[in-house]
Amino acid sequence: MRESALLHGVDAGTLVDDAVSRLDLSAARTTDKTAVRLRQAVGGLPVEEGTLHLLFGPDGSLLALHSRALPEL
Repeated sequence: MRESALLHGVDAGTLVDDAVSRLDLSAARTTDKTAVRLRQAVGGLPVEEGTLHLLFGPDGSLLALHSRALPEL
């Protein structure tokens, strides 16, 4: 997460693991992917709609990132 902070501007200390899903896409003639969802919390309180979604390839490379988390909290 620290490596991708320049992309989303969110302090990694405010992100909490929420879900990890393996996407079996080999049947669609592409590579499998792993989706990770993090939620944002500050001082133990969740940030309303504060989420960060990451999509990783089979080699662990970051393929996509979508953030609704608030930077600079």
